[in-house]
Amino acid sequence: MIGSIFYKDHKIVKDERRGVFDKEVADGLIKRQEELSDTFGNPCILDVVIPSFEACERYIDFITEVTDHPFIYDAWPMNVRIKGLRYITEVGLSDRIIYNSISPLVKEDEINAIKEAKIKSSIIVSWNYEDPWTEGLLSTLRRLLDASKETCIENIMVDVLAGATIPACGVSCDAIKVIKEEMGLPAGYGPSNATTKWKECKRWGMDIFKACESAIHAASIMAGADFLFYGKIESADHIFPSCAAVDAMVATANIQLGIEPVETHPLYKLFPDVVEEIKKKPPTLA
Repeated sequence: MIGSIFYKDHKIVKDERRGVFDKEVADGLIKRQEELSDTFGNPCILDVVIPSFEACERYIDFITEVTDHPFIYDAWPMNVRIKGLRYITEVGLSDRIIYNSISPLVKEDEINAIKEAKIKSSIIVSWNYEDPWTEGLLSTLRRLLDASKETCIENIMVDVLAGATIPACGVSCDAIKVIKEEMGLPAGYGPSNATTKWKECKRWGMDIFKACESAIHAASIMAGADFLFYGKIESADHIFPSCAAVDAMVATANIQLGIEPVETHPLYKLFPDVVEEIKKKPPTLA
């Protein structure tokens, strides 16, 4: 579960260019995501959105002070991203960040910067405006995987962006399934790109919006997503429980295939009584 902090128009940010923000509130949001992760069993990652180089230094220094978790380096525009990579190298964080991202816009100077910074983990985001269906997304992904071979990247997460509408989420989920089956790579996407733009749903009230947003994220897990960008970190309170519940469903089904979940899995966290019943009467494996 990946929540974003310091995103555009985030109320805790007082000066986006200089990277001035409310540290106390930011610390509380980060700790809340980690608390929910511990409670429900879904691992969490922080997506740190960086709009300027001055903000880059301040945000990264703060994040490394308040959490030991890996985090996503999500800087834009490109000159900020590349300059920030040099700072990441200087402070010795090349092994801890997840670079976001190698995209269809990648150019040689970015590839060289990733290589020089010795980044080991990266998201590869695939989109294809000309052919936004599964095959088009896979075609773009293959090209980006070739480009990533020129770097030091060892760990890849594939972010599949079919479009920023609720129906397009179905295509992302279909592509995720194919990527996992054919390439063996962890794959996911950001349903929040679509849910936050669904204005009609927001008009129905926040309770309905949260229910719909939770349902779309949970359905994505059922479709096979390994990770989800759930958007604003404030959304963690309604996203984590719904996703954890569905994770428990998936885990129980997989037990019948001989796939045992780790002990920190939502199934164990939320349904210890069910786990005990399973142990008493385990399934006959196919």
